[in-house]
Amino acid sequence: MKFYLMLCSLTLLLGPYLEGKKDPLHRAYKYPCKLKPTFLKGCEACELKQILEMVGLPPNSVINIADIGAFDGARSCLFAKQIHSGVIYSIDNWQTNINEDYKLGDDLVFDQFLSNINKAAATSKIRPIWGSNDQIIDGQVFNHLPPHLNLVFLDVSAIYPSITASLENWLEIVEGTGVICGNGWGFHKLQDELTKFAEAEQMRLMTIGDYWLLKED
Repeated sequence: MKFYLMLCSLTLLLGPYLEGKKDPLHRAYKYPCKLKPTFLKGCEACELKQILEMVGLPPNSVINIADIGAFDGARSCLFAKQIHSGVIYSIDNWQTNINEDYKLGDDLVFDQFLSNINKAAATSKIRPIWGSNDQIIDGQVFNHLPPHLNLVFLDVSAIYPSITASLENWLEIVEGTGVICGNGWGFHKLQDELTKFAEAEQMRLMTIGDYWLLKED
């Protein structure tokens, strides 16, 4: 009996920790608060806001956004602040090899994501979905998304070097209902493939700083 009580107590103590080790799609989240926030600032934040203005999201409406390659959640937090209601589907594999600027273990990358969305008071709007780069590129994560997306943001780290394949797959999910945009305009390969893709699909390609946007003509 004493051993059973001890086991129950241990389960209660370790429960949140164990929950935190589950797949991000299914876990009960613990939001760490001790990590320094890594929000977008300066020109990067201003340029992204300009892209959103160019998208022309309908005000006071339910807006669904897929943030592909969300990483630390900084961009998802900015999206969450710009919409009245809706969901930001933050998709990533949360591994450190995506961005060498982060000297963190894989668990801490996702902890940084959770900490950021908690400090931005955006936990009710942001929904993390785990997906490998291959699953992101070929669209295997589509079944976790709603049928209607207003905007898909493609981080270059999540789609490089399979840029055209990614554009083709993600265009299907927003065709007629939303817009595709992303970053990494400084990469020549991305510039070339985006330009060719826009011409083939008869779409207008616009850029601001490191950001780009594809819209139907």
